[in-house]
Amino acid sequence: MDARVFRAVCLGFVTFVTSCSGVSPSPSVPTEGGSDAASTASPSDGGQPDARRAPDGGSAADAASSSVCVDMCAHVYDDCGFSFRADNGQPVTEAQCVQACENGEFNGGEACILAATCNTAVMGACIPQEQPDAGSGVDAGNDPGDWPAAWAALEQQVLDEVNVRRAQGATCGGQAYDAVDPLTMHPALQAAARGHSKDMADNDYFDHTSQDGRSPFDRTAEAGYNGGFTQGENIAAGNDTAAATVEQWMSSPGHCRNIMNGAFRHLGVGYAYGPSSTYGHYWTQNFGG
Repeated sequence: MDARVFRAVCLGFVTFVTSCSGVSPSPSVPTEGGSDAASTASPSDGGQPDARRAPDGGSAADAASSSVCVDMCAHVYDDCGFSFRADNGQPVTEAQCVQACENGEFNGGEACILAATCNTAVMGACIPQEQPDAGSGVDAGNDPGDWPAAWAALEQQVLDEVNVRRAQGATCGGQAYDAVDPLTMHPALQAAARGHSKDMADNDYFDHTSQDGRSPFDRTAEAGYNGGFTQGENIAAGNDTAAATVEQWMSSPGHCRNIMNGAFRHLGVGYAYGPSSTYGHYWTQNFGG
C-alpha cells in the first residue's frame, strides 16, 4: 500500500482578502490553509503613500469621485470585513484603498462594488479587466519543446477536468457556485506554473513562496503575464493523476473557490515529477482574470 501523503495549498489573489481555510486534515491527506490576497489597489511602484485628499478648490466632479471612493472602501473594509493587498503582497489600508480608487485603479467599478453584496466573486466581477498580454509563455528551462509530452498531457487533463467542474457548478465549503465559463490555457501562466512545480520537485519543498523568495505574482510577471487585477494559485502534491488532483482541490473550500471563481478567464497548469522528492508528483495552477 502506498503510504505517500497528499498535500494541497491554495493562494487566491481574488481581489479581496478573505479566509481560505482548508478542510480538516485526515491522517492520509493532510492539507494546509492558504490565504486570499488582492492584486489591486496599489501604485505601480509598490509604495505605500499616504491617502490622498481632494485638493481645496477642487471641482465638484473630483469631490463626487472622492466621496464614492470613501464609501466604496468603507463598504469593503467595514461592512464586509474584506481588505486588499498590493501586487507585491503588502497589506493595503482603507485610506490607501481610497487613494487607489481616486487614481482609477478600479476601472470605473466603484459604484458596482458599493452596491454589491459581501461576496468576493460578485465584487471581483465589478472590476473591468484589461485583456492580458499573452507574453511569450516561455522562460528558461520551460520551452514547450523541451517539456515532457507525458507531463503536458497531464496538464491538459487538469484543464479539461476543471472546465467540466466549472460547467457543472459546485459547492465550496457550503457555498453554492453556479456554472461559469470555461478557462483557456494561457502560455505565460503555464510557464510560471511549470517552473514552480519543477522547482518544488527538484528542490523537495512545498510552498507558494519559492525558495528564493518569489511570490506567485513575481513568477507570473517574470513569465510575461500582464493580465488584469485578479490572479490566484493552487498547488498540490502526491497524486499521480489529473483527476485525483482536481478532486483533491475540489474537496478543499479554498482551492474549490479558486477553481469556481467566475472572475478568472485563464489558467496555467504545471506538472513535474521528482523521483527522490518527498511527494513525487507536484502540481501548480495559476489563474488569471
